[in-house]
Amino acid sequence: MANELSMNFVAQLTNGFLEESFSVGGLRVDQNDAGSHNPVLIIGTTEEVVSFGDVAVPGYAFFRNIDTDNAIHIGPQSAGALVNFITLLPGEFAVLRLHASVIVRAKADDYPSKLKMLLLED
Repeated sequence: MANELSMNFVAQLTNGFLEESFSVGGLRVDQNDAGSHNPVLIIGTTEEVVSFGDVAVPGYAFFRNIDTDNAIHIGPQSAGALVNFITLLPGEFAVLRLHASVIVRAKADDYPSKLKMLLLED
């Protein structure tokens, strides 16, 4: 099979006289091996490894901070520590393709917070 995953993305900004837009249109992606991991994780205030469940080779990762008023920081592990790469404020989301060997870590700001994740096998 081919094109098992399809995505669309549009961003619009209007701030006074600053106007920007970014549209990817439609993106279709092949999944080499059927598999996914779709938990709601409780991320603590100490750095922790984000579990990939039974996904052996990570592909696309979708993250959404479903906490109502606390930020969550996400990034790769380097020398056993979190490298802050993404900050998700309440309600925000991020989508990215992970490198096969990456270990992802996360940390909440002030108190444990919920992170919705969908990880697809590559």
